[in-house]
Amino acid sequence: MQGAALGDDGVQTVRYWLYVPGHRTSMWDDFYARGIMGLA
Repeated sequence: MQGAALGDDGVQTVRYWLYVPGHRTSMWDDFYARGIMGLA
């Protein structure tokens, strides 16, 4: 595998998305109540 570090052989990578609706989660309750998720 090109670009892998010596200790990376056989190690799976996990990636996560961070979802925050609006500035400082200002729309969390509204989005949650509507069952929606918005991406910008």
